[in-house]
Amino acid sequence: MKTVLGDFIAKVGKESCLHPACGGHSIHNETNHNGKLMLNFAMGRDLALMETWYQHKDINKVTWRSTDNKIYNQVDHTLVDRRHCANVCDVRSMRGAEIESGHF
Repeated sequence: MKTVLGDFIAKVGKESCLHPACGGHSIHNETNHNGKLMLNFAMGRDLALMETWYQHKDINKVTWRSTDNKIYNQVDHTLVDRRHCANVCDVRSMRGAEIESGHF
């Protein structure tokens, strides 16, 4: 089973053309340049962006926040081989670790 985890600094939107690789539960409306690069990588290798398939509150989708707590993003992602997507039960961010970082 192929699994890729990382801080891609990629914002993935809710565009319908992305549905082969991701679901519609992103906190962003539009995909940025890094998001397009990551999705091209994922689609070329038959991978799915797992955290966008599960409906959660936005606070459980956020993976990075600015130091002034005004900007929240979902930029860390989990890619899984599409044929094994059924083996993944859920993906979400866990808040609370105090590690002097903006990441969850």
